[in-house]
Amino acid sequence: MAQPKLAKLTRPRTEGLLRRERLFALLDEVRAQSLIWIVAPPGAGKTSLISSYLEVRKVPTLWYQLDGGDADPASFFYYLGLAAMEFMPANIKSLPLFTQEFAADVVGFARRFFRELYAVLPDGAMLVLDNYQEVPERSQLHALIDTALAELPDARLICGISRSDVPSELARWRAAQRVMVMDFQALKLNADEAIRIGRAHSDLDDSALKALHGQTDGWAAGLILMAERLRQTGQMHQGARSTNLETVFDYFAGQILNALPEAIRRLLIRMSYLPRLTAETAQAITGDPEAVRVLTDLAKRNLFTDRRYGEDVSFQFHALFRAFLQEQASEQLGASEHRKVAHSAAALLQATGQVEDAFLLFAGVGAWDSSAALVRKQADRLVRQGRRQTLRQWIGMLPMGSIEQDAWLLYWLGVCSLGVDHEKAHELLTTAFDRFADDADDEGRVISASTAAESYFSMRVGWNGLDVWIDRLAQLLLRDEPTVSESTLVRGTIALARSMFYRQTERRELGRLIEILTGYLSESRDPNERVAAAAIVVGYNWMYGNGDVCDRVVATVEPFVDDPAVTASNRSFFYFWWICLEYSQGNLEESTLLVGRAKQVWDELGLSPMAIEFERLGTVVQILQGDYRKAREILETKVAPFMNSARPVARSFYHIHMATCDLGEGQPAGARKHLDEAMTVVRTLGYTLADVMNNHLTGLVLAAEGRFDEADRSLLEHRDRMRRWGNRTVESFTTACRALVLLRRGSTEAALAELRASLSAIEGGQCLWAHHISVSLLAELFALRARQ
Repeated sequence: MAQPKLAKLTRPRTEGLLRRERLFALLDEVRAQSLIWIVAPPGAGKTSLISSYLEVRKVPTLWYQLDGGDADPASFFYYLGLAAMEFMPANIKSLPLFTQEFAADVVGFARRFFRELYAVLPDGAMLVLDNYQEVPERSQLHALIDTALAELPDARLICGISRSDVPSELARWRAAQRVMVMDFQALKLNADEAIRIGRAHSDLDDSALKALHGQTDGWAAGLILMAERLRQTGQMHQGARSTNLETVFDYFAGQILNALPEAIRRLLIRMSYLPRLTAETAQAITGDPEAVRVLTDLAKRNLFTDRRYGEDVSFQFHALFRAFLQEQASEQLGASEHRKVAHSAAALLQATGQVEDAFLLFAGVGAWDSSAALVRKQADRLVRQGRRQTLRQWIGMLPMGSIEQDAWLLYWLGVCSLGVDHEKAHELLTTAFDRFADDADDEGRVISASTAAESYFSMRVGWNGLDVWIDRLAQLLLRDEPTVSESTLVRGTIALARSMFYRQTERRELGRLIEILTGYLSESRDPNERVAAAAIVVGYNWMYGNGDVCDRVVATVEPFVDDPAVTASNRSFFYFWWICLEYSQGNLEESTLLVGRAKQVWDELGLSPMAIEFERLGTVVQILQGDYRKAREILETKVAPFMNSARPVARSFYHIHMATCDLGEGQPAGARKHLDEAMTVVRTLGYTLADVMNNHLTGLVLAAEGRFDEADRSLLEHRDRMRRWGNRTVESFTTACRALVLLRRGSTEAALAELRASLSAIEGGQCLWAHHISVSLLAELFALRARQ
C-alpha cells in the first residue's frame, strides 16, 4: 500500500473556501513582522483563513501541524526537516538530526537548525505552526520557537495558529511589536461573508442565512452546522447561545449525524480512526468503495472535511469533527467492535508508515503484543533520528510485566536512559544482556554489550566499568566463528578494540583486533564505520611507531571524515589521532590547521565540550614550539572556564599541559601540583591510556625537585613496561626523558647514550616522536649532542 504524506505536514486545499479579502488585507500589512498569531476557538476558520491566503497570494509555505509528539524536541526537528525536503537543493540531503550528542545544548542546536532551514526556504516563505495549543505549557518547544524567531531573516515569516494566546516565552517579540495577533473578534464572519459561505454550500435564501449569522454570532463552524441542520430538517434552532462552543458543536453534529443514513454514519465513524484518508485507505478501513464519495461530498459542502495537498488526493476531518466521531465510535460500535476497528486502523497506519498514530491506537485499545512488536521494529529508527524521548514514552506505556520479560524492550529502555541516568542505563543493559543469554541470542548480547561499552566514550564519565564489557565482548567475538550478523560483528569489533585501547591498553588480543579493523577500512561502505575503525588503527599504530601505516590510513579515510553520516564522537576520535600524528612527525603547521578545522566543526555543530578538547590540543603545538605563555593563555581562557561543565577528562589534560609548562619554565612546585591533580583524575576515571601516555612526567617532576634516583627508577620502570608491551613510541620518548634526568644528575656519558638510543629509533623509523614534551628541556639534550 502506498505511503501518503503525513497529515501533520500537509495543508488544506482551498477549493470552495471563502476568500476573506478584508482579512487578507490585514495579513498583507504585517508581512514585514516576524510572527502572525491567529488565536480563536475551534471552528472559527483559523486554518481556512491562512491556507486560502497562502494560496491566493502564492506564498511558498512550510506547513507543520503540531501534536503531542512534538514535546520531544528530536521529533519536532525530524518532522520539520522532513517538511522542508521539497525546498532542498540537490546538494543538500537533509537538515541535521537532533541526536544524543546535542542534548546538552538544545537551543544551540536549534540556532544551527533554523539557520540551515531558512537558507533553503525561498524569499517571502512562511512557516506555519498549526494547532499550537497542543504544545504543553511547560514544553521546551516554546524556547525553540523563540530561537526560530531570533534567527528569522527579514524575508521570512512565522505564523502560529492556536486556540490559546501567544505563550509567555515569546513575550519579548510582542513587546518589541514584532507580533501581529488576530483574534476571534477579527475572525468572526460578518453578515456578507456568512451569506457568501451559505450560498456556496447550501440552497438557503439570504434571509435564512442572515438569521443564522445572528444566531451564531459570526462563528463559522456554528453557521455551517446550523445551515446543514436547517437544510435537513427545515427547522431553525432558537436556543440560547452557549459559551462552550465545543458543546454546541457536539450538539449540532449529533443532530446532523443522526439524520444521515445508518450506512453513512458507520462509514464516518470508521474513517475517523485514521488521521488522514486517501481513497485506498478509506476503502480499506470501511470495506466500502463508496467511502471516498462520501468524503468528497462532505468536502464539497465544507462539512468539516477538507482535501489536503500531496501526491494523491487525501482528506482530513476537522479536529472537532474527528473528536466527535471518535466519541460516537465508543458508544455506537461497542467495546469489541471498537477494539477490532482500532486494531485494523492501527495496522493500516503502520503499513502506510504512520507509526506514531499506529502505536497510540494499538496502545489505546490494549493491544500490547502489537504495541511491543511495533516498538521493537521502530526503535532503531527512532534512536537514529534522535527521538529517544519518544521511544521512552512508548515503552513506558506498555505493561511493566511485558517489558521485564522482553530482552529487546529492556535493551531499548536502557538506550533511552543513556545520557540521562548512566547507572540506570547500565543496569538495564546488564539485565538485557542476561535475558539475551537466557534466550541464547548472541546478536542481542553483542549489541547490548557494544552499546554499554560505547557509552563510556560518549559520556566520558570514567572507564572503570568497562572491564566487564570488554570481557563479555571478547568472549563472544574472539572465537573462531562468531555467531552474529556481519553488521553486528563490525560494530562489536570496533567497540571492543576501542575499549581495549583506552582501558586495557596492553592486552595482547588488541593487535588481532587492529588487523581486523584495518581490513574494514577498505571493505566497509559505511563512512561512520570506516572513520571509527580508522581512529583506533591510527592511534594504535602511532603507539607502535608505524608512521607509514598511519599515513596510509589517514589518506584512505580523510574523504569520509566530514560525511554527515559520521557521528560527532567518531569524528572527534579520528581528528584527535590525526593531529597527534602530524605534530609527532614535526608537521606543526599542518597540526595547527587541523586543530582549527576540528574546532570549527564543533563550533558549527554547537558541541562545545568537543571544541574544548581541541582547544587544549592547540596548547600542545604551542608547547612544542616553546611558547609557554601562549599555551597558558589558551588553557586559562579557553579550557579552564568550561572544565566543570565539560567531561572530566578535560580537567586531567588541563593539568597535564599546565604541568608541562611549569617544567619548561623551571617551576617544579607548580608542576608537582598540576601533575598530582592530573594523575588523580586519570586514575579515578580508570583512563589507562592517559596514564601510559603521561607517566613520564612523574620522572621529570621528580628530577626538577632534585630527587634524581627516584626519577630514574620511575622512568626505568615505565620504559620496561612499554618495552614488554611493544610500545616503541612511548618507550623511545621515555628514554629521552631519562637522558635528561641523567644529564641533570651529572651523568653526561650515560645521558648521551640514552639520547642516541632514542634518536636512533626515531631516525630509523621505528617510532614517532611523542607529544607533551617541553622544548626548553630537550634543548639541553640537543646542545649536549651538538657539543659531543
